[in-house]
Amino acid sequence: MTLETRVEPTYTFEEFNEHTDKVTALLAADRTPDEGSFGRSVMRASEYFKSQYPDGYERTYKHGRFCLMMHYISHHLKDFDRGDYAVYGSEKVGSLVSYHLLRAIHHVYTSDDLLKRESEPTQEEIIAIAEPFRGLDHEPAPGKRNPK
Repeated sequence: MTLETRVEPTYTFEEFNEHTDKVTALLAADRTPDEGSFGRSVMRASEYFKSQYPDGYERTYKHGRFCLMMHYISHHLKDFDRGDYAVYGSEKVGSLVSYHLLRAIHHVYTSDDLLKRESEPTQEEIIAIAEPFRGLDHEPAPGKRNPK
């Protein structure tokens, strides 16, 4: 089967949420003062995804989408620091991102239309998508964190 005929793997929000927790913990565990680059984060995430997904196609798809979402969040976090979307603290103390904002970003970056886009989503587009997810803000299943 060629790449053109393969069906893209499903990448659920719950998986993304778990991957965010695991990769964040890995990055925090081995952080040194001179290591905070996005490239380092991508490489650490790659190691994590390799340990989780033996199928190379699924691993590449999920790691790629994960990195796109994390890149978008890191570059636009200050744009969403209003209302109850996000709070940008600092590099040292970190930030908070609402559940509905994460769901909106996940929705865009896992959609079938992603590769047809001419540019990344605007702040207004993400906020419009986030609104219906606002009602889904609830405690995750036992053992899962609340990303608020």
